[in-house]
Amino acid sequence: PILTQQVQKLTGKQLTIKGNLSWSLYPTIGLKAADITLKNPPAAGTAARATTKTTSRTTAPVITAKHITIGIKLLPLLHRKIETDTIIMQGLTLSFAPNKKLTINKLQAKLTADNDTIKIAPITMRLYKGSYKGSMTLNKQATQPAIHVQGKLHNIDFQPLLSDLQG
Repeated sequence: PILTQQVQKLTGKQLTIKGNLSWSLYPTIGLKAADITLKNPPAAGTAARATTKTTSRTTAPVITAKHITIGIKLLPLLHRKIETDTIIMQGLTLSFAPNKKLTINKLQAKLTADNDTIKIAPITMRLYKGSYKGSMTLNKQATQPAIHVQGKLHNIDFQPLLSDLQG
């Protein structure tokens, strides 16, 4: 309950973990979880009207994943930096609107963050029978925060990708 409460407090979203959840403290602070859903909380009055066959737009899952593994290095935390040893997500689905989604079979990445910059590199994904390799940097220093994304798609099957994105 503490993890789900903190996620709600920080993001305003509801985290549900139906599968196993495990933690480790050494050599990295680690988290493994299965059958995860992150969704918008129900709007006032919508929970009573929702049925098992229909999902309210406000309660539709934003992110679902079959498995997530995250490992955060200890030493950088002492210097107020976050560095991950591992981020692996399997069976990941990102939903943008009702019936519009992006399905990623597997995502692997490493993250480094300090007060001004968040860097995710390398990022590798298996999606739509192909792959993506690249990086992403968010710079919060500038008066206008900037995101730089660089990568390459290889052998993506665009027909189902576009179908999923169009809904």
